[in-house]
Amino acid sequence: MASEAGNAAQTPFIPNSALNTSEQATMATITRAEVTAITNRLLDRAADEDYVDDHAGELRQFPDVSASYWAYHDIVEATNAHSYRVYDGEEHWM
Repeated sequence: MASEAGNAAQTPFIPNSALNTSEQATMATITRAEVTAITNRLLDRAADEDYVDDHAGELRQFPDVSASYWAYHDIVEATNAHSYRVYDGEEHWM
């Protein structure tokens, strides 16, 4: 019983009632890029892509995240402190 409770606690996004001890639940893992993108959208945040591209050398970068990576701007948004203003519904970094 204790191991079943421990396993249920380690399986995110599946309610305990959906787990069946006679079946294995297949879980996909979520990447740090996906978590970052989801969090930015939940917080209604988006990087100022023009500013990021023009100031990339001044911003925190990661060697495994290239500027062409799909989540590059989300990762830069989440890992660099910045001041911004919102104009016409878009975030503009200062």
